[in-house]
Amino acid sequence: LGLAVVMWNYSGWDTPSTVLGETRAPEHAFRRALFLSLPLITAAVTCYNAEQTIGRAVESALAQTWPADEILVVDDGSTDGSIALLRELEKTHRAVRVIRHDPNRGVSEARNTLLAEARGTFIAFFDDDDASAAARLEQQYRHIVDYESTHPGAKTVLCYANRDVVQADESDPSSQCLGIGRQPPAPCGPIVADQVLGLFKDDGQHLWGRLGSGTLMARTETLRVLGGFDVQFRRCADLDLAVRAALEGTHFISVDAPLVVQYLTPTADKADSI
Repeated sequence: LGLAVVMWNYSGWDTPSTVLGETRAPEHAFRRALFLSLPLITAAVTCYNAEQTIGRAVESALAQTWPADEILVVDDGSTDGSIALLRELEKTHRAVRVIRHDPNRGVSEARNTLLAEARGTFIAFFDDDDASAAARLEQQYRHIVDYESTHPGAKTVLCYANRDVVQADESDPSSQCLGIGRQPPAPCGPIVADQVLGLFKDDGQHLWGRLGSGTLMARTETLRVLGGFDVQFRRCADLDLAVRAALEGTHFISVDAPLVVQYLTPTADKADSI
């Protein structure tokens, strides 16, 4: 469960004195009680040489309608001004915690550090050059628990979302990437591995789509049991994770809404583009 001395974005609680103050109206006391009953969701952000965009990514985590009580950022050995910006955000916002890799270890190891350090029951990954809609955590959490309640045999679930794509040097989306399993029935098990590997002939029963970790939310323990991200992959570790998860019987679902804006950055050292 979340801790009391953290941020609640709806109500403007942003310091310990206001969170714990005795002069708040009754509705604030109600929100405090409700807050303590909600599961902790870790917003997990990777960062590498992203001084122009990391602020936007973290601010989108802070702006979530779900209580953003743990925003965990791994700076993977940035050589620009990213770490200075992150340290300022860490000073300003109690929810933000920054971990630095030095030297750079690659995005897979950065995500594994996030996974190891996360305190949340659920974890949602944020890329350093993207922005998430304010309702992202809330909608993905609801989608997972609703799916689990109606599919008691689904022991593991990975949840993605649609994303709008903005090309480099543009300001508006020019296309949309659709998530896997955005409408029922959700694909599950080895057929997903076969589809990723190009071995499965579409039977027309499922809506296939993207599996990028920039929109991924899951139970933290689910990803730990799966072994996290393979550090041998500098790219496409998302697909490797999906194949391994599928072979363990995982169900793949997506919120059928654009919960992430993906900004394509013109560099070769950014996260996976799948």
